Amino acid sequence: MTVSGPPNQPPTVSITSPSSGSSYNAPTNLAVQVSANDDGLVTRVEFYRSGFLVGQSTTAPFNFTWTNA
Repeated sequence: MTVSGPPNQPPTVSITSPSSGSSYNAPTNLAVQVSANDDGLVTRVEFYRSGFLVGQSTTAPFNFTWTNA
């Protein structure tokens, strides 16, 4: 049996909020939102800072509020 179709593409993620170049005074609560797409279904997005998990979201639009950023 031969199965053919388009090759699987890597997922894409882009930060939609806050906008690039934004600045804030610390400490602050920062709303973060991303757009995540894949050939299949994206079921979770994890947010990291310096290798540490700071939040996650399981529904689109994928967002969380980073407290005391």
